[in-house]
Amino acid sequence: MVTHFDHLTIVVRDVGKARAFFALLGFLEQQSVVISGEQFSRYMGIPGIEAEHITLALPSATPRVEVQLLRYRHPLPSKILKPKFAG
Repeated sequence: MVTHFDHLTIVVRDVGKARAFFALLGFLEQQSVVISGEQFSRYMGIPGIEAEHITLALPSATPRVEVQLLRYRHPLPSKILKPKFAG
């Protein structure tokens, strides 16, 4: 059973809708940056990555709890992982 998590990263297509959803749960935006470059490509294991990275935090939580939203600009999410369904 999970009793606590430090952060969770979620890939989204619509940052505005995701921000609005998490705002309803009490999360506040802490930071918004664009990640790109060789350092992030190596860390994420995705060549040529460029993505919006938004950090939302739950201000009343102790210890700190974050949700990180990631919206890929390059490559497109469908190019990173194509779902495989059992048929």
